[in-house]
Amino acid sequence: MLERTIVILKPDALERNLKTNVLHRIALMNVTLVKSRCSRASVNQLSRHYNDLLAEIIAQKAIEAGYKCSISLEALGRQILKWNQEYMLRNDIEVLLFEGENCVSKIKNIIGNTDCSKAAPGTIRGDFGRDVLLQACIEQRGNENIIHASANLVEAMREVEIWFNE
Repeated sequence: MLERTIVILKPDALERNLKTNVLHRIALMNVTLVKSRCSRASVNQLSRHYNDLLAEIIAQKAIEAGYKCSISLEALGRQILKWNQEYMLRNDIEVLLFEGENCVSKIKNIIGNTDCSKAAPGTIRGDFGRDVLLQACIEQRGNENIIHASANLVEAMREVEIWFNE
């Protein structure tokens, strides 16, 4: 099935000049780059991207990584979302719109686990990632994991609207 998905090269990917390597890996997935835009994200875009619906999911990942806290999952998730927004505002990001057969799952698979320390070798995060989710939480900062990709078709449609107003 022909799908569209969003990929975001995060500040650490651009700061470390990983764009060419990352795009090469994605190109091997036989998907087409439709649009791209490199700029500083707005607070509004990031608030919509990192919305409260993701709070418990993100908190659960932190707990699974070993983070211990005494606040609710929802409160922890909102705090992590805030740290991620601060990280994404640090520098430019590159937002890319890809299209292709089953591109959501293809790209998600090549990216690897959100926690770079658990990402498999051969994935983008496994080969280029340096950050550890648990350490990011302990240091109360965003998880610098190079790249974002839409998790599913519903998220992809929402993110296309946020980043490209389509």
